[in-house]
Amino acid sequence: MVDTHCHLLPGLDDGPRTTGQAVDLARELLQAGVRSVLCTPHYSRQWATPHPVAVAAHAKLLGALEGARVDLETSVAAEVSTAFAVTASLEDLAERRVGRYVVVEIYADTPAPFFATVIDRLAEVDLLPVFAHPELARSIERRPEVVDDARARGALIQVLAPGIVGFWGPAVAAHAWDLLEADRVDLVASDAHGPRRPARHLARAAEMMAQRIGPAAVEDLTETRPAALIRSLSRDDSYVVAPPTSSS
Repeated sequence: MVDTHCHLLPGLDDGPRTTGQAVDLARELLQAGVRSVLCTPHYSRQWATPHPVAVAAHAKLLGALEGARVDLETSVAAEVSTAFAVTASLEDLAERRVGRYVVVEIYADTPAPFFATVIDRLAEVDLLPVFAHPELARSIERRPEVVDDARARGALIQVLAPGIVGFWGPAVAAHAWDLLEADRVDLVASDAHGPRRPARHLARAAEMMAQRIGPAAVEDLTETRPAALIRSLSRDDSYVVAPPTSSS
């Protein structure tokens, strides 16, 4: 699997505190079936990490992984808060992109108009959002067509493993499955932080999805599309959204 949402970098946010803990998490990700990780440290009022600091932390982690013989591919972007998605400079947002995309987190109280607002703003610099954990949003539960509109404009929808497996409660899990079974999801990722949100959530989510929406959809959501997104970091080709394959 390719994980496009993970708090693997140490000492930057609520992920691992030390390099040793980050190496342990990397081992757990490998054991869960992950071969490549996009590190997405928070970029928010609470954790306003300068991007060069994140890049330096990534370089340090790469050395530690090599020394520990942990063969996990890694790259770095960010998880941008809702507030920073509309207040941070476009230059700061572009600095944290993955290809043409910026990962933007969604909260329980995020209003439906926020999605179009962020798409409009990022379009000024030819970027698009990846909306992370919209399964938390009450507005999307009431108006799922907002997701359809966002995807039609090129945004990606990223549902996270803790939501799928019930870590955030049965209501969030039910909403995550509604989105998955309606083919409204482009990416599924771990949101692993370490012991609090373990890597095994992604492996369990993949097992559950295989049973409910089919192995082909699991491959699409956890391997094919995420790998294309990671490749877009170093290539000019566009990441084209297509409806996930479902056997349901």
